Amino acid sequence: MDIDLVAICEDQRRIRFGTCKRNPDEPPGVAHDLKKAMERFLEVHGHHRIWRTEWVGTAPGIPDAVRDARRIAGIQAQRLTDLIDGLQ
Repeated sequence: MDIDLVAICEDQRRIRFGTCKRNPDEPPGVAHDLKKAMERFLEVHGHHRIWRTEWVGTAPGIPDAVRDARRIAGIQAQRLTDLIDGLQ
């Protein structure tokens, strides 16, 4: 799994990693793959290693079972419509 989004908040020393997929179904190992991608990013940008990290998975629609599985794995699941709400 690739990282599609890296959002950095300098003031709060927080970094958010995200992935966006068209298919919202939970593939096996999604949390493991995202964690590995995050670790590769932090190897290159080591000064962020001590920051608080967050993981976000986005898709056009996310079934409740997938949302629950991602939450258990430590990934925030967010529908794309929620992400852009208020921007239109």
